[in-house]
Amino acid sequence: MGRVLAASVAASVAVPVAVVPPHVAYAEPAPVTGVELGTTIDQSVAVDSRFDFTDAYTIGLPQLRKVRGQMWDINPPFNGTSLRRAAAEAGLGTKEAYVNAATIDPNLSRIAVQRAAEQPVGSLSHLRGKSIGISVATINGRAAHSEIIAYGRLEDAISKMWGHGELDVLKKANGYYKHIDGRSNGHLHIMLDPENRDFGFGEVTITHKGRGHVYSVGVVGGSPFGGAALEKGRKELYLYRQAREGESPTGLKEYTPHAPAPNVPQDPVPGAPDKPKDEPSSDGSSASDPEVIVGIVVGLLALLGVLGGLFHSNLMLAP
Repeated sequence: MGRVLAASVAASVAVPVAVVPPHVAYAEPAPVTGVELGTTIDQSVAVDSRFDFTDAYTIGLPQLRKVRGQMWDINPPFNGTSLRRAAAEAGLGTKEAYVNAATIDPNLSRIAVQRAAEQPVGSLSHLRGKSIGISVATINGRAAHSEIIAYGRLEDAISKMWGHGELDVLKKANGYYKHIDGRSNGHLHIMLDPENRDFGFGEVTITHKGRGHVYSVGVVGGSPFGGAALEKGRKELYLYRQAREGESPTGLKEYTPHAPAPNVPQDPVPGAPDKPKDEPSSDGSSASDPEVIVGIVVGLLALLGVLGGLFHSNLMLAP
């Protein structure tokens, strides 16, 4: 292992349902992404960012469909039955139907880009800032029900980290979401779930103190979010997020173009699958993986009524 991302920490946290006032939960939309900041623009922080919205189509979707196709051929257990049978029960009786059921949603991809830009340099987190203790990134008041986060390139995250890296744990768990011997299969479970069809992906390089840090995020919605077509082309600009505790807001800033910063050498770090609906209850545990640094947060997000509410079961694993 070439480097250590962070100190070893493990926790399992269940947060009860809470009603979040609309002005706190949503507030002003962020420039560029349109995702509600959870605060006002003048209380936000500018993040030096490089990204391409259409990575969702050119990287995210092909890799996701590739993994789903490979897993169809393997036919691992899924929620106590086989993947193919689970897919058939969801109305996807052929490999082609199952693979192609996964689609990219524009607004979910905007949420993914926003959440990638909100990651704290050097770690992974569902926290958004001072006024929102749990991640609930929304567009027009709608939040994804699942979020997966990785420190590293999107292609590697989907194929290697969230995908094949968790297959053995999925098999040992008879296809249920579970932690076994300090390892989780939650990322793979979410990507394979036949009920999950509307995805968003984003990869953002954050420049911090002259170095580039790459974060990748995937989100899933229970139905299409829609939105305008994603704008093509790599962007170099400020994205905005909430200020964290003890951090001074910057408000809007004028971006000065600069040469790309060298990326920090990094071992892939997957994290943050939301808790699948069929997951049996289980406790979090701490363990080291000799091959990769793993950080996982598990949560289930749900808006409640007009005011909106949130249930989040959060599991973080690090070596």
